[in-house]
Amino acid sequence: MKICLISEHATTNFGIGTHLQSLAIALKKRGHDVFLITNDIINENPSGMKIYQYHFVRFDKISNKILFVKEFISFLLFVAIILFKERPDVIHSHSFYDFYAAKLTSIFLHIPVITTHHSYVLSCPINTRICKGTLCELTDERACVQDVSFLINLRKIIARRIHVFLADAIIALNRIEFDFFNKISKKVYFISNWIDTNLFTPRLTRTRDKTIVFVGGFREVKRLDVLLHAFKNIIEIDPTYQLVVVGDLDPISSGLSSLDQKKFSEYLRDLIKKYHLLNNIEFTGVIPKSEMPLVYSRASLFVSTSFTEVNPISFLEALACQLPIVAFTNPLDFDITVSTPENLERDIKSTMKNGFDEAVFENVRKNFSEDIIVIKIEKLYRGLANRKKNG
Repeated sequence: MKICLISEHATTNFGIGTHLQSLAIALKKRGHDVFLITNDIINENPSGMKIYQYHFVRFDKISNKILFVKEFISFLLFVAIILFKERPDVIHSHSFYDFYAAKLTSIFLHIPVITTHHSYVLSCPINTRICKGTLCELTDERACVQDVSFLINLRKIIARRIHVFLADAIIALNRIEFDFFNKISKKVYFISNWIDTNLFTPRLTRTRDKTIVFVGGFREVKRLDVLLHAFKNIIEIDPTYQLVVVGDLDPISSGLSSLDQKKFSEYLRDLIKKYHLLNNIEFTGVIPKSEMPLVYSRASLFVSTSFTEVNPISFLEALACQLPIVAFTNPLDFDITVSTPENLERDIKSTMKNGFDEAVFENVRKNFSEDIIVIKIEKLYRGLANRKKNG
């Protein structure tokens, strides 16, 4: 099959970009022809797929309505030219505005358009998250009112209905979002993220004791500051603890160049100096996926302090390497330690002591391997493509 991936976010310093590259690699292994249309900056292309890159412009950052319409029409024409040229069997969208550009063109080409829901602009935070220090699940559209105004929430509800109506299929990455969208449409499928279980395997020995690994860098939603507060208290009692931070420390190269993001990055650096943590923290920067198993083998515990997550690949990677997890969110409902900011220090210590649950390890290898998940995606592609041809 020839498959078009399209996304407004494609840098691999961002979750969607990593997802796209993993998907392209897996599909190409199976003999499919894959190409990408994007208006994002491309920092790397490990899959080697063909990329059609529109000049970089983030539609959600354009406040001028006239300029927005102009840029979107220009991008729509760009997408149309590529799709008329390539004539893919299926289009797989991963962002909001790019979905509409693909859908408008596909109407004339009779190509099915699938969209993976990455909790982008049309959504509520409909997943497990931290609300004012308390763990909760938001599965009702009305819950959005506590985060945005009534009118903004109403606009999102309308946009969501239009999006769902136009899509030929919707992929939800976790069960909570599947249950939410399944109330709106029967075109939704629960297909999780996945990992290469041949690459992410447990090591016989750990090279370090009392080492915590954090994956996510300085993005505000990852809330590294909460971990730093807890870590300060931990090393005051036991200075042998170490923290390894994996991810991009520069918000600009992550596509997050707003003033607030820069201020948050500076705030974290100030905290590290204030708490005298430099001798106990290692900043690795971005690490290639092929080297991540070694990172996990050097650690004793994986900690995620994100206030909201959809389906973090790093969870699956860590669990496949038999690393226990402490997290604020648990979108796949694993048997892991679910904490809150108030209890993080305590839960890190207790989980470090209790070790790993073998049942979680077996669950990941059995249900979240690349072969199992990507076969589901292939089946969806073929079914929709055949339906379009025959209907």
